[in-house]
Amino acid sequence: MTSRKSLRRHSLRFGEPGRFGVYVFVVSLLAALMVISGCQTSQTTEIAPSTQMPDPTNTLAPPATDTPLPTKVPTKVPATDTPLPTKIPTATKTARPPLGPEQPAVSIEQVAGRWLMKVMGGGEGDPAIFTLAEDGTHSIDAIGGYHAGMNLGTGTYWFDEDIMSLYSEHCTSRSTDFFICTGTYRVFVSMSEDGPGALRLVAIDDPHPDRKLSLHNKTLYPAPPEED
Repeated sequence: MTSRKSLRRHSLRFGEPGRFGVYVFVVSLLAALMVISGCQTSQTTEIAPSTQMPDPTNTLAPPATDTPLPTKVPTKVPATDTPLPTKIPTATKTARPPLGPEQPAVSIEQVAGRWLMKVMGGGEGDPAIFTLAEDGTHSIDAIGGYHAGMNLGTGTYWFDEDIMSLYSEHCTSRSTDFFICTGTYRVFVSMSEDGPGALRLVAIDDPHPDRKLSLHNKTLYPAPPEED
């Protein structure tokens, strides 16, 4: 008969292979779980964020859209009903008509008319009209300043070839109040389409100092027509 002690040793040897198999199975299962977990982690890491598809069940995340850059809107100047100020043209002097070249005057017909002048010396530069009438008479009449409306001399005139003589009984000087005198001048006339357009007088001799100062080497232009 077999002893109880020998039966115990036999059972232990018989049971050892069973426990080893269980141990191998557990270890293999744990290794397989680790491999599966590592694969899942690797797959999750390899997916780039830009290629992940949005979860249709996630209602909190807004849909991805391409937001356009803001564009600069040009500002428009509002139209106004107020017109821009217009430039007011400045008044200009009336242009004188074109004149021909100067030529020596030798007759009353070439110089007859009303001519603007300034009375110098005792006349204080007041404007006046020097009238050379067709009947051979002449006069100087102030039209402005202190002497406005006053007659400043009268007389007659004539031509000897290209020399014009002015005769007057009302010549004055610093030493004599009134005396008779004759002044002589050369006259150069410039013609326009309507007749004489300018006179330039050059004194040869004139005992009337204020008249000589007023006429010598002066250019006279036609005066406006007389008012009715």
